[in-house]
Amino acid sequence: MANRYFGKPVLNEEYGYEADMLGPPNDPANVRRDHWALTMAGAYGSYGDKTKGPKVGVYFTSTLKDSAGAMVPDILQHVPRLMARVPYWEMAPLNELLSGCIREEVFCLARPGSEYLVYMTVGQNVGLDLSHVSGGTLRCEWWNPRTGEVGAPFERPRFDGPRKWGSGAIRTPVVFAPPDYEHDWVLRVRTHDAVPTTPNAGGATSVGARLE
Repeated sequence: MANRYFGKPVLNEEYGYEADMLGPPNDPANVRRDHWALTMAGAYGSYGDKTKGPKVGVYFTSTLKDSAGAMVPDILQHVPRLMARVPYWEMAPLNELLSGCIREEVFCLARPGSEYLVYMTVGQNVGLDLSHVSGGTLRCEWWNPRTGEVGAPFERPRFDGPRKWGSGAIRTPVVFAPPDYEHDWVLRVRTHDAVPTTPNAGGATSVGARLE
């Protein structure tokens, strides 16, 4: 996020290696979470290595055989396929729109007024401030970053309107509950002003697919 200050593309090449035994736990699930998190921060992540055994000399001795059985490449293919469903090039990180959640575990990428993505590294209720949206109904769907499946679309009212408290007005964020509280999830929210996207854009599983 800090690197966005320079106004240049951000590439993160070494955010984790599957099976890295000397660094932080980098099992396939954590590598997937890291990649989604940096994507939501507006960065581009690359991956192409499964570190096997001690790091000493591994960069000079690893072969394609060492990567046999790697799970991350198959998992990460869902990222571009799902992101192709949204105008990500017009979106920017806006974590300040989030509330009622653990901020270190939830990230927001948005085109204010029309398109929002919320990624949570573990399922939890999250409030999304849409007070700047001018009325209407929200079109929503849950994405499964583990399988690439897209859940059945559903609608929510924008928000209940401002509540009076003393001399000021408090706007209530829209609160979303994930399909479960054990896994990571991606929430997509669109206003009716947003341009509809093709359900199968980027080859993602059709809308209405069952979420495990």
